[in-house]
Amino acid sequence: MNIINTLILFLILIAGQVATVSAKQCLKGDCDNGQGTYQFDDGSTYAGYFKKGRFQGKGKLIFKDGSSYEGDFNRNLMHGQGKLIFKDGSSYAGDFNRNLMHGQGKLIFKDGREYQGRFSKDKIYGKGEMIYPDGSKYRGNFKSGVKNGIGELTYANGDKYSGSFKNNQLNGKGAFTFKNGDKYSGFFKNNQFNGQGVFSDSKGLKYSGDFVDGNFHGFGELKKRNGDLYKGSFLNNVYQGKGNLKISGVGEYKGDFLQGRMEGSGEYIYLNGNHYVGAFKKNQYHGAGTLFFSNGSKLKGNFLQGQIEGTGEYIYLNGNRYVGAFKKNQYHGTGTLFFSNGSKLKGNFLQGQIEGTGEYIYLNGNRYIGTFKNDQFHGSGALFFSNGSHYKGVFFQGEFHGSGVYNSSNGLRYTGEFKSGVYDGVGDLHYPDGHRYQGQFKAGLFHGRGVFTYPNGEQVECIYREDKIIQCQ
Repeated sequence: MNIINTLILFLILIAGQVATVSAKQCLKGDCDNGQGTYQFDDGSTYAGYFKKGRFQGKGKLIFKDGSSYEGDFNRNLMHGQGKLIFKDGSSYAGDFNRNLMHGQGKLIFKDGREYQGRFSKDKIYGKGEMIYPDGSKYRGNFKSGVKNGIGELTYANGDKYSGSFKNNQLNGKGAFTFKNGDKYSGFFKNNQFNGQGVFSDSKGLKYSGDFVDGNFHGFGELKKRNGDLYKGSFLNNVYQGKGNLKISGVGEYKGDFLQGRMEGSGEYIYLNGNHYVGAFKKNQYHGAGTLFFSNGSKLKGNFLQGQIEGTGEYIYLNGNRYVGAFKKNQYHGTGTLFFSNGSKLKGNFLQGQIEGTGEYIYLNGNRYIGTFKNDQFHGSGALFFSNGSHYKGVFFQGEFHGSGVYNSSNGLRYTGEFKSGVYDGVGDLHYPDGHRYQGQFKAGLFHGRGVFTYPNGEQVECIYREDKIIQCQ
């Protein structure tokens, strides 16, 4: 508005000159009381009506720089209806009051902006409409030339805001609709979402809660497109602090969040009935925790990246219980497996099965000490029976198999080869009464060549087939 101020100053300076107009300056007509044309020393001209030597009524004033005003005058001042065209091409048409734009009018700016509405003392003030060169448009209240109060702003790209403005910025309560269908309704500050509000997009996402500088920040509720629902604290659009996350089709987590992930202490309840309570890191079980299974089993210990790792305990629904080392959710390392029937298995485990040296103690008092493989007696070992019998030797897949010695509680003793738990191969069998057989066995029976020794020392060498004598020497 600087050019208007310049013109006002010019009009004030010439006001006195016109009051003492000379004939030389009056180019034609009556420049005192009537219609005439008057020229100033600087070349500016006025053509219109005069009264007592002053501009009064309709007239046109052309300034030396090419600017012009055409309209109503009162005592040398622009007053009433008129149009002011500036040197730079901008213009104003509307109401004037004592040289000031005041009332209703239309102002076209050099940069292409167009405003139509209320003016007060040369300033855009009150209700009006501003159209911008890029096609955006504002309709609403102004104060001192800037958007202030309630209004509606339509952007060139199709976005639209309706609500409160302050100092030309979105400020206060309002609603913003994006061209793509996204919507926000709530409070604004400095052109951004600030305070309580609701944001929803065209694909089903919806957030209701606190905003700071356009971000989800504070307490809020977020419903995602996939059906997930989070209620809790946010920091710069991500979950941070305490919250409750319902994951569609999976379950619900309650606890701590860090940078959008489950991290810290929490509780996860699955739809299938499983339930975890403990420490989390990066959305996984990590640290001390307990996992309750829907079938009644329970796993507690130290977790690493979602799997139990290190020392822990697994309690089965049937009463079985394992205490010891884990790796990747499996028994791995030194541990003890307690069975509900009172039996106990302790030793070294590998990938969920006992492997290597260990000990198995049965409820009935039987006890095995030796090597294991794939949860079975396998390799060198000794099996002690509660009745006093025992076997020492080689095992294969849980059975006597290979070389070994069996001592029965009744005094019987066998030394030799076994297969599938029975005498098989070459062996030496001592009976409690002093009899003795040395020779070949098959499936627990004398089979092949053997020597039978009687208590008196007499020996008979025979050929046997399934415990039956075929031929003796």
